Parts: sequence; C-alpha cells; structure tokens
Amino acid sequence: MYNLEKDVYEEICGYDYVSFDLFDTLIKRSFSSVERIFELVEYKVNQEYKLNIKDFKKNRMLAEKKARKYKSREDITLNDVYNYLNYEKNICTILMKEEINMEVVTCCENIPLVEVYHMCLRGGQNIIITTDMYLDRDTISQILDKIGVTKYQLFLSSEIGYTKQTGALFDFILSDLNILPAELIHIGDNKKSDYDNALKKGIHAIWLKENEELLKYWKKRNDLNYDHLYSILKNKIICPKNVEKNLGYKLFGPVLYSFCMWLNGKDKKENFRKIVFIAREGYLPWLVYKALFPNEKDKILYLKINKNSLRMPVLYLDDSLNIFLQLIPDRDKYCILDIINFLYIDQKSKETTDLLTRYNYSINTVVRKSEMILDRTFIAFYKECVNKQKSEMKLQYKLLLKYFVDNNLEGKVALVNNSINANMQFYLQFIKENSALNLEFWGIHFIISKRGINKINNQCSVWFGKKCRQFEKRLFYRNCLIFEHLLFEPQGTTLNYFNGSDKVEVICEDHGYELENDRSVEDVKNGVLEFTNDYVRKIPLCIKPSFCLNALCNLYLYPAMQDAKFICNIKDDDFEKSCLVDKWNQGKMILSNKTPFFYNLKLHLEMILRKMV
Repeated sequence: MYNLEKDVYEEICGYDYVSFDLFDTLIKRSFSSVERIFELVEYKVNQEYKLNIKDFKKNRMLAEKKARKYKSREDITLNDVYNYLNYEKNICTILMKEEINMEVVTCCENIPLVEVYHMCLRGGQNIIITTDMYLDRDTISQILDKIGVTKYQLFLSSEIGYTKQTGALFDFILSDLNILPAELIHIGDNKKSDYDNALKKGIHAIWLKENEELLKYWKKRNDLNYDHLYSILKNKIICPKNVEKNLGYKLFGPVLYSFCMWLNGKDKKENFRKIVFIAREGYLPWLVYKALFPNEKDKILYLKINKNSLRMPVLYLDDSLNIFLQLIPDRDKYCILDIINFLYIDQKSKETTDLLTRYNYSINTVVRKSEMILDRTFIAFYKECVNKQKSEMKLQYKLLLKYFVDNNLEGKVALVNNSINANMQFYLQFIKENSALNLEFWGIHFIISKRGINKINNQCSVWFGKKCRQFEKRLFYRNCLIFEHLLFEPQGTTLNYFNGSDKVEVICEDHGYELENDRSVEDVKNGVLEFTNDYVRKIPLCIKPSFCLNALCNLYLYPAMQDAKFICNIKDDDFEKSCLVDKWNQGKMILSNKTPFFYNLKLHLEMILRKMV
C-alpha cells in the first residue's frame, strides 16, 4: 500500500504519461458513499425550496439502475439517470442541479496524490485523468479546479462511452494519444478497473489500497451528519505525523466546532450583549469562535478572571473563613505559607514574621482544612491576616469593577468557562449584587453539577445536556483536567489586577513550570483551527454534542498509546506541581501495557451519591 507521495512518485517518475483515477484517488468525498449525497440532496432541496420530496435516495438509485440496464453504450450520463426519475420536469431540474452542486461541494483533495500530480507537473510529464463517471466535463472541471488541478487531459467515460471497468477506455486512450502501453502508467484505487484491466492492456499500474484504519475515538454510526464528519476525519492525513496536531484535528476540533456552533445558537436565542470566554480554558474556544464568526469580533471577549483574582474582591464583601476556604484550591491540608500567599501577604516582611511568632507558627506549619473552622488559634490568625489586607481587598474589588467597565460589560453577558460547580458565576453574581453595575451573568457550561445549578438559580445553558448519557457526563467531570489543559492559553494563571496607563491590567503567575506544555498544546491548537477552517469550507453539518461527549469519553477510557504518553506528560501547576499521569489512572495503565479498567460501578455510584452531576 502506498501512503506517501514519494513512494508513488519513485515508481512513476520514469514514465512519459501518467494517468490518475479521480474519485478516491485525486479526490475524496466527505461521505462514505455517494448514496449519502442523495440523502443530503433531498434535505437541502426540501429546506431551500420548501418542497416535500421523499425517498429520493431510493428513487435515484433505482433510476440509475434502470439507466444502466437500458444503456446503448458502456457508460451513462447524469441526464440518462434523471430521465428515469418519476418526478415533474421542474423538480428533476432542481434535484439534478443540487446533486451536481453537492458533488462539487463535498469533494476535497487527497493531499498525497495531489502532491504527486504537482511532482509530475514539475517533472514535465504528460498528465491524464481517467475516470468512470456519469458527471459531465464541466462538473469534473469544477471539482479539479477546486483542488488546484488545472493542467491535464480528461478521459471521461460518460463523454466517450467506454469504461475502465471493461478496459475499453484504456484502448481509447492509447489510440487517441498514439502511444505504446509501456509509455503509460495508471494510478487508481479500484483493484479490477484501475489495476487488473490496465495490466491486461500492457499498461503499468499502481493500486492504491483503501486505508482501512478506523478512527480511534469516533465509532461508525448510521447518521448522515456523523458519516460526513467521520469521512472528513478519516480522509485527513497529517504529515509529518504529529500526535498533538492529530489529536487537535481529529478529536478536539470537532468538539470545539460543535460547541461554538451551539453557543452561537444560544446567542441568537438569548441575545447576549457580550460573550465572555474566561481564562485559561476559554482561550481555545475563543479562538475557534472568532474563526467561525469573524463579524462578531466586537461582541466576544477573552477575560482573565478566576478564583484567584476573585478571592480578594469577594473577601472585601464577606471575609468569613468559610468563604475563604471556598476560594482556595481544594486540598486536605495546607502550609501556613499557602494561607499567607492566598491572601497576597509578603512572607518576607518583619510584620509577617512577628505575626507568625505571635501564633507560634512557622511558614511550614501544616493545618488541615477539616480542622480550621474549629481551631481557635487559626481563626484568630486568619482574622488578623484579613485585617492586615483590608485595603488590598478593597483595591482589588474596585479594580475588578473597573475591569468590567473597561471591557464594556453591561446587560446580559454570557460567561463561558468549564466550572462544573458554577463557582465563577456564583461569585461574580455575588460581586455584581453588591455593586452598581448593570450586569446579568448567564453561564455557558460544558456540564454542570446539580449543586452548581442551584447556586446560580438555573441561570445557565449546558452543552452536554439531557440528551447526553449521565455516565459519560460523570466521566467527563472526572477527567476535566485533561480537557482544560488542552484548551489553555500559554500563560500562567491570573492572580490579581493593577492600574495600567489607561485601563486595568492583569498580573499572572509565573509560567515556568507549565512552560514545557506550550509547544505541544500549540500543536493541538493548530490542529483544532485547521479542522475548523477545513470543515466550514465543506458542508458544515451539525455535530451532535452526544457524539462529541462519546468521543471524549473514548479518549479518557481507551486512549491510544501515543495520546496517553502525550497527555500523561502534561504538567499541572494549578494545585501542586505534578503531571497529569498522577491524576489519570487509564493513562497510567496504557503506559504500563495493561488493559485499562472500565469506569467502574463503585466510582459511578459514588459520584451519583455525591450529586456531582
């Protein structure tokens, strides 16, 4: 089997005449079969012309069968087919026009073979395109122009009347060009028509066997939209092979495309004044949304807000220890140094040293989260720390409000982030209710817990909604760190704000530990954006969220070895310096060459009882 252009070219470079088959050789359809195009034609015609045509695929296939049965020569034309369709003449005209349009639109280049074509062109070889096809010359020319193939001689069975299937088309070519069989080589994907019959005529031939490798995470389904996506992903060859870009193109690209299209639909329904993508996991969805809807650039924002940057503003309004514990990373125990850093206290100052001495603490003293509420010494220590930072809390509160104003936030604002428990929106609503800002936050979530829905009074829309399986939603929750890290902006997490020259600026954490992620995550981003651009140039059919969630869960449960290796080595600095391998059991099992365990019933029941999702 020939996979790369250089393998094919090495075999054909010595021939004066090179013949290419067309379908599944120079071009690929974005469907698994031509019959799918008939389904799409019926749908498009009914939508655009307000008709009620039924069973077009069945009738179209029967008409072609009749046309071939009663043909007067070896091949037929599209007009021959439509002569046997039992629709009114004007309806047939509309259907045939739409079928031709769909043939052109759904075709895309087979990149390695198109590159072979260009190699032959540069080498001065004579290029022939030989195809058994009922479409006319003008339609075939449109398809070839679309993929950049412009210099060739076309031998078309519907025009000439002979086919490769009988071998007679090869006889016609040799006679028409007045060449010997030894001067010609033919490349195609059909064993009989392109290979066996060419060899019988003394023509050298290359058989391009179909790539039977299935996509790893998308499983075949009998659904028109899904078949369209599956075929596009299967046809895509990323060379040189790049694990990260491949994962971006073939998994996260469709996921984020589908999410952004759904979000745009929500915007049309809710009429948001602004759509705000929250750092850092909002970064890649923001880029995809901008690419899809460039005319809405003034409506969408990428803002750097998180629990770190909200901690001081919220504590300015309510500095209780209970609120503080909700605003810090969820761990079982902390060092006193962590508590000081969470409140942005200078640990090296004499005041801080004296404070620690008074409470008989060192920066390494460990305190457990479960004991803090009952520990009088710690409570007193915390209160003194808070009092020490009152002015800073007030400043951060005012800076946050100004940050909103600087970015023209007012009215109903969509808030896009991956907060499962809606903490971000909850605290922003809390701040808004204690300010004079005219703001209404509406959460946009991938998934959300029941607890989160209650916290924000159901002021949200959820992408992985009721039509998605509960089991898969819980699995997504369990692995949300993987999802988030592949969407991250290449910058440290937001800490707080300061007054810039003319507007509020953001201070971010040092990005040193996670810096090694940037190159590989950049490749994921490039793959996602390449898919987005490719998909909108074809027929951008709807990709159901349930399909996307299922594909993500297939990654989480049964990752390919190269994907597991990449993800497990991603560094995570959110809570503690570690790699995702420490948080992903399935990945660890794959890397140790063990069969990954299925998402077990015990964990499933535990998450139900905890009402996580």
